[in-house]
Amino acid sequence: MVTTFFVPLQMGGAIRPWSDKLIISLFVASVVLLVVFLVWEYLRWTKAPLPLNILYNRTQSFSGLYRFFLQGTNISAIYHTPFYYQSKGCTPSQSGVDMILYVVSMIIGNMGPAVVTERVGRYWHFMVAAPTFAVIGFGVLFTINEHTPVSRVIGFQILLGFGIDIGFQMPLIAVQAERANQPDLIPVANLIQQSISVVFWLPKDLQPLVVSAYVDGFRTTFIYGVLAMFLALLAALFVKSYDLHDQQQIDTVAVTAEKETLGGNV
Repeated sequence: MVTTFFVPLQMGGAIRPWSDKLIISLFVASVVLLVVFLVWEYLRWTKAPLPLNILYNRTQSFSGLYRFFLQGTNISAIYHTPFYYQSKGCTPSQSGVDMILYVVSMIIGNMGPAVVTERVGRYWHFMVAAPTFAVIGFGVLFTINEHTPVSRVIGFQILLGFGIDIGFQMPLIAVQAERANQPDLIPVANLIQQSISVVFWLPKDLQPLVVSAYVDGFRTTFIYGVLAMFLALLAALFVKSYDLHDQQQIDTVAVTAEKETLGGNV
């Protein structure tokens, strides 16, 4: 299903025209397979490979949505930012070095909240804080151009990386809190190469124009990050907040979550 959808997306307009029979056939096949999968899910219901009844629970569904936005924007930032450094004349290796502090900020952002959550028993506040910091990070990254000092860009990246990762593990903790007495129901989510360096083979008078156009196009990717982080923040507001140190509350929550899943009530 996934393969028949993404293969024509890669081939369409590049290797084969969108009107090609193979492209159309693959899209049709992906839709048919999706329908078959959904029917199978419905018929199997609680015994399905991906039990759809768990989506009736508000915390579980919005935690998944929250994690989707965080993961997507994180991949986008990691993928696109090295191209910006290369547009400024850095080698691919050097652009990787310039990304180290971004990765370090992610590690700190991941470990710090985990320690705090273990001590105080609260996770929801980090879920709200993460997209708040990240949307600021994406916003300031949108202001960069080809003349922005690398040190400033790295600083923006640190803010973004820290912001994304302080909430990265919290959706899983939220789901575990609701399914503390039902561990078996805890969902666990475990082309053509291009290089901007060719710009510097162009005539000297054209290089500034090409770099400026490239950076301008690169900046637009952060707008999507701003929107995604805003949506992640909205999703976090629908996730229930529990005290992980209050065992009585956790037991009550687990019973309520089971009733919601079986009855389809939110």
